[in-house]
Amino acid sequence: PQAACQPPTPEALQRLGPTAALQLLQDGLPRCQREPAWLALLGHLLVGQQQYAAAADHLERALMLEPDQTEARIDYTLALAGLGDTASAHALAASLLADPALPEPLRPVLQRQLALWAQPAPAPARNASGWQASGSLGLRAGLDTNLLGAPRLDSLTLTVGGQSQPLPLSDDYRARAGNDLRAEAQLQLARAWPDGVRWDLAATLRERSSPAVAQAGYQQLDLLAERTSTPAASYLTLAASAYHADNASRYTTLALAGGLQRPLAAGCQGRAGLELQQRLYPADTLLSGYYQGAALALACEAPAQPQWLLAARLGRDRAADPLRAGGDQWQLSLRAAHQRPMPWPAGLALADAELALSRDERGYSPLLDNGRVRTLQRAALRLELQRRLGPAGPAGGGWQASLGAEWVDQQSSLALFGLQSWGPYARLRWRW
Repeated sequence: PQAACQPPTPEALQRLGPTAALQLLQDGLPRCQREPAWLALLGHLLVGQQQYAAAADHLERALMLEPDQTEARIDYTLALAGLGDTASAHALAASLLADPALPEPLRPVLQRQLALWAQPAPAPARNASGWQASGSLGLRAGLDTNLLGAPRLDSLTLTVGGQSQPLPLSDDYRARAGNDLRAEAQLQLARAWPDGVRWDLAATLRERSSPAVAQAGYQQLDLLAERTSTPAASYLTLAASAYHADNASRYTTLALAGGLQRPLAAGCQGRAGLELQQRLYPADTLLSGYYQGAALALACEAPAQPQWLLAARLGRDRAADPLRAGGDQWQLSLRAAHQRPMPWPAGLALADAELALSRDERGYSPLLDNGRVRTLQRAALRLELQRRLGPAGPAGGGWQASLGAEWVDQQSSLALFGLQSWGPYARLRWRW
């Protein structure tokens, strides 16, 4: 009920004290996510506790729901400054001073802050422009029952001249188990402007090697740039990937996505948009194609609470060459991911499941089951337990250890494309 989301009065806050008052507001957050006064007061108390990241999140939402909250704008200015984004804090404070509705007692306070922010800052150079940097380095060791993603076959049956001819598969084309080692490095940059525009940039480099099967190694580089706008309730994403496997498989992808986003209840955000993608296989141009589709997503990411991601994609992959086996392909994928805090110190549990369905528009090959149309049903599941090692570093960084397992099962109307693999792993990651 709306009455239950009326924030405590100043007298009630004084009686409770800052710690109890903060706990009261946080407990009521799930039912008061759409109440700007509640969010603004919570942000104000978090600024007082120097929890600037959490404060900025709640104050952004409060201002989105009700932009003309002078006190919330001031608190948001202080939160940005506390995060090291003094350029944005300076711009927001200047806009407040230019507002004739600003209460006169607050003007000297903001003027002193402006003078302080105008001085040379001792913060690292990476924050001078307002960009916030973070990253991670990780090393993962595990086992895999099918390192090469080989089909579950001992022999392959071809149709030649109306006759079926079974052919034994070489050991090189059968499933081979063994251990593997994966390394990952990631760099992220983010910046938010007072007008509600935010940019996120990310670069990720992955490498895999296996002493058991040399051809199982690969290197992959992923680049991403995303612009989100709170006032326009929109997003635009540019992405690129390059993949090179030790078995000579190579491809690159270029992707563009955009659409609408809006906040929902209980700290969730929904998205709906369109996606375009180009995939290029330089060693086998027949495999290249262009993807066009629609996407829906729901993300619930309240800090220190269970988090959810639900996503769906539907589209068509068009063959760049009309001679591509199977021709164009319809694709549907569904994904659900869940993360929740665990009772042990700094622990998390993660579950990530995906189901992908696809169907070619025409028969794949007259040599396989008399030109039968290929369909694929791929299911993947990852379970992982995480724990931070030692105290948290700046911005929540530090060492993290993980134990997990992955499982993949792919069914197909053509036996050549059915496969299965699974395996446990352990990972050590350092975040900063």
